[in-house]
Amino acid sequence: MEKKNLSFAFLTAAVERFTDEMGARNWSGKTIKTYREGLAHFAAFLVATYPDVHAITGITAEMVSAYQLWLSKRENKVRGGTLSIPAQRSLLNAVRSLFVFCAEERIVLLDPTRNLELPRPGHRLPQGVLSPKEVRALLRQPDMYSYTGLRDRAILEVLYSTGLRNQELRRLRICDVDLDRGYLTVVAGKFKKDRVVPVGKVAVHFTREYLTKARPHLIRTSDTPQSLLFVSQRGGRLGAEALQRMVKSYAERAGIKKRVFLHGIRHTCATAMLKGRADIRYIQQMLGHASLSSTQIYTHVEIGDLKRVHQRAHPRERNIPADPEWD
Repeated sequence: MEKKNLSFAFLTAAVERFTDEMGARNWSGKTIKTYREGLAHFAAFLVATYPDVHAITGITAEMVSAYQLWLSKRENKVRGGTLSIPAQRSLLNAVRSLFVFCAEERIVLLDPTRNLELPRPGHRLPQGVLSPKEVRALLRQPDMYSYTGLRDRAILEVLYSTGLRNQELRRLRICDVDLDRGYLTVVAGKFKKDRVVPVGKVAVHFTREYLTKARPHLIRTSDTPQSLLFVSQRGGRLGAEALQRMVKSYAERAGIKKRVFLHGIRHTCATAMLKGRADIRYIQQMLGHASLSSTQIYTHVEIGDLKRVHQRAHPRERNIPADPEWD
């Protein structure tokens, strides 16, 4: 967002200094853009609610609290209802980060967000986790006698084997994949962190098949990004939406009733690893989670073991009463 689009002239200088510092600290362009948009959102609220404020030092904790209350009641015009908790937290984080920076730089003497308590996030379970039977059905859908089918099977196998994110898979280069050793390197993944991820034998097999039998036929023009591992049907870069549509289409063809997203395959991979007794810290490393708390959500997905323990240990499960009313 350009300066001229910022509706709060008195905050412009602080926002520019703040976002320049974010860039100097190697924050991603996407995050910087999100923070800019969030601060513009905050500015629009200030202009409409407190038109007499003309300096950043005039923004008080009461104004920030009023903004938080306003966000909690604001309508989500896209999905209906109110803004989600993650959306509210993101907007408030932008404001809080700005004022932390301003306090450090002595632009303000007191940080009006110092006592700000963000709304607590809910603990929603991962959506779209597939059963082993559904995974097998999904993987069988691509036409193995077509170039795009070979590519799609390789993509699905790699996704299920590694739990990569959409962007991480689309940015993979041929040189990032070591098929002989069964590893791939995610370069500058989320939070701009690199990580090495193991690739299973089945995914390696289908990736080889794709590289030798399909990819050479999909590379058609000199404009094709020669280094990319997976390319589109026309030999270009894969689009994020196209990849989502591909997964959804195969899921429908497989007769899977639940809504299947590409990220659901990531969830399915993590859940399968956990069920296979993988240490949760290894799963954290493989998925590229910054915090273990992000990975721990998968411990709530697979309840089969908990059910078996419950049946073995709970007194009401060990001895079923003879009385049909089970008093």
